[in-house]
Amino acid sequence: MSTVTHYVAGASVDSPETLDNLDPRTGEVIGAVAAADARVDDQAVASAAGALAEWRARRPIERGRVLLEIARCIRENVNELATIESREAGKPPWQSPIEIEIAAQYFEFYGGLVNLPNGETIDLGAGYHCYTRREPFGVVGVITPWNAPLNQAARAIAPALAAGNVVVAKPSEETSGTMVELARLAAEQCGLPAGVLNVVLGTGVDAGAAIVAHPGVRKVAFTGSVRAGIEIGKLAAERIIPLTLELGGKSPNIVFDDADLSQAVPGAVRAFAINAGQVCLAGTRLLVQRGIYETFCSALAGAVGGLAVGPQDDAIVGPLTTRAQYEKVLSYF
Repeated sequence: MSTVTHYVAGASVDSPETLDNLDPRTGEVIGAVAAADARVDDQAVASAAGALAEWRARRPIERGRVLLEIARCIRENVNELATIESREAGKPPWQSPIEIEIAAQYFEFYGGLVNLPNGETIDLGAGYHCYTRREPFGVVGVITPWNAPLNQAARAIAPALAAGNVVVAKPSEETSGTMVELARLAAEQCGLPAGVLNVVLGTGVDAGAAIVAHPGVRKVAFTGSVRAGIEIGKLAAERIIPLTLELGGKSPNIVFDDADLSQAVPGAVRAFAINAGQVCLAGTRLLVQRGIYETFCSALAGAVGGLAVGPQDDAIVGPLTTRAQYEKVLSYF
């Protein structure tokens, strides 16, 4: 069994404490994940702060090239990254490469966007020269969930790096492997300077809260549960630092009586069944016009009954990623 370690200043960093890494399909221990302590948190923030001046001073087009290289590298290593993600998150093998490709697209998008004009000139009349410009925050803390590990990491890390920030990231302790691998590939193969992207592992209560509370962190981006978002919001408010929260929702699909049910029914099923329903924008509410209600419900039940569910590789719905989520879903019944 292997241990997933922190990645700080361009190198792996061990911890004396570790957490079990479980296979969601069987519940068996498949490895270990390093657990953060104050020493590692301080080291990661110091590493990021030390790399800030050089990274923010680079011309935007130069930062963009590095991001495009990261996108290329993600695609070149899609099989390895998808294997890690399927093993840790329980995703069917067909699903992980799709999410890895979207991660590459995030770096591709922001690698181009960074070259667009920035700021504006404000006309205050003769004798005045007034303008705005956008500058990086500095060290940005990124805390991501277990449902789409590399996808969610790329969505937060790519824009932060594009703008000239440096990052200390904390993935879920359930699915840490791909974020560590992303940081390693970016530093070793894509030209990202050591320290610009650091990864600290551990639980949200320990490692995540320490990042938000650290005086060297100037902005935080968090994706996860409402409960955790409330706690992070309190910590950020005490420090009066900018905070981005993405806490999911209860997303509706609306089906009118003129809908093509051959498209609407499978579309509705995909909307709530993909990734075993573990998606922040899953279509978990259906609002159906009365005229087709019975017909739609019957067709929907038939479509759901035909889903391949289980740990097998060709399943549409695989296992839930964590034991806690499994028990939470059972509680609804």
